[in-house]
Amino acid sequence: MTNLASFATVTPESSISFNVSGDTVLGRSVHLHVSAFRNHVRDLIETLPIAIRQAWAAGVSYLRPEPRIVTQRGVSMPCRWRSSNETGLSVGYQFLDTRDLDVIEGIDRGQYFGRKNDVTSA
Repeated sequence: MTNLASFATVTPESSISFNVSGDTVLGRSVHLHVSAFRNHVRDLIETLPIAIRQAWAAGVSYLRPEPRIVTQRGVSMPCRWRSSNETGLSVGYQFLDTRDLDVIEGIDRGQYFGRKNDVTSA
């Protein structure tokens, strides 16, 4: 249930972010960039679609039913290969892990529960 009193005391969203990255050259034509990051967001404000305007653009409102803390962490690895001055190829991969810490604490307190599904392949 939404606590309506929390709307009267909305505080700005804040975050602390860390990013560590490095570059290396593999051979003469391959360049690899690796970046690891972590973002800790406090008092998360969520957007809520409330209408669809012209050209299917969404009209949004902002919602914060309860103060929330979310973490995001991951690694990205773009790689660039150049066969000549005119041509090349770029590929990349990103792993992203997000967690709503308030939900995790609620699970630990027994506030949320669920059922394990035993799925077996035939």
